[in-house]
Amino acid sequence: MKIDMELDTRGRTCPLPLLSLRRLLSKMQPGEVTRVITSDGTSAREIPAFVQRKGHEVLDSEHRDGEWTFTIRLS
Repeated sequence: MKIDMELDTRGRTCPLPLLSLRRLLSKMQPGEVTRVITSDGTSAREIPAFVQRKGHEVLDSEHRDGEWTFTIRLS
């Protein structure tokens, strides 16, 4: 799968990862895919909920070694 953009928010706490993701998504085109990495547990819960509320799609999520990675397709 082609990743068009990547957002690494490791070390940042909520709400900064979500705000950064919102800013990134506003620059993307429908169908493009981004990968978001966070080390913040609150953001790890908030990001998928935000993505779904906005009508986008979480294609994949992974939790490993205290980090969460989400692959998101913009609708």
